[in-house]
Amino acid sequence: MSEGRFEAMDLEFHRRLRNGFLEIALMNPDRCIVIDATKSLHIIHQEIITSF
Repeated sequence: MSEGRFEAMDLEFHRRLRNGFLEIALMNPDRCIVIDATKSLHIIHQEIITSF
């Protein structure tokens, strides 16, 4: 596949991919954190910093 291959995939593909990553995060809470990227950059930064 060429560059942008994931961007070319349909919405259902992206939903399944996201759900897969969320499942991995739930099964590995010591390794993974889920960050809500709809928040402001400052809040996202704070959540990342305080997660470690």
